[in-house]
Amino acid sequence: MKNGNLKKRLESITTKLDMLRQRHEALNARIAASDTLLAERDDTISRLNRQIDVMRQEAEHLKVVHTITPSRDDVQRTRAMISELMRDIDRCIADIGD
Repeated sequence: MKNGNLKKRLESITTKLDMLRQRHEALNARIAASDTLLAERDDTISRLNRQIDVMRQEAEHLKVVHTITPSRDDVQRTRAMISELMRDIDRCIADIGD
């Protein structure tokens, strides 16, 4: 009787061991898949961070350009001022010629 009981226990332990091995392999496969997914997401995060940096630089550049670019009113005032200066210069030249 002891041999039969021992054999059943050994078979039970072997079956449980096989199940544990299968679970272990399944967990290892999930870990590998998770590692792959994490690596892909890290790459995506790095790429997106680089894009953010580029866009921040472009935004800063646009701010500077917008600040430097004159408005229509500025252009019209500058033209009016230049025209007034030209008239003053012409008057001065005319006065010198007299």
